[in-house]
Amino acid sequence: MLSIEQVQSVQRLLAAGECSQREIARRTGVSRPSIAAIANGTRVIQPPRPIDEPAYPAQRCADCGGLVVMPCLACLLRRHRQRLMAEQRARRKEAASGIQPTPSRRPAA
Repeated sequence: MLSIEQVQSVQRLLAAGECSQREIARRTGVSRPSIAAIANGTRVIQPPRPIDEPAYPAQRCADCGGLVVMPCLACLLRRHRQRLMAEQRARRKEAASGIQPTPSRRPAA
């Protein structure tokens, strides 16, 4: 995207009529199609778009201290992963001790 200053400098050079569009493109570093669009009036100066403010302000997560929009997805994922690993350890421990898994932990066939 061209800056406002670039478009204005191209417009000044075009209005002066001293050099070709190719020469203006070489001097300014703007592509020739963009120079042609500015010359034809199909390219207009657009003000910069405002940066959208987040719907919810960022807060410090009490668990990890990160500046995030709550709930902290990193902490949710970490807790989920810890829960899965604890279940896997329990299953391995049950299998190693010879205890039959409880019906709620029996793997689906």
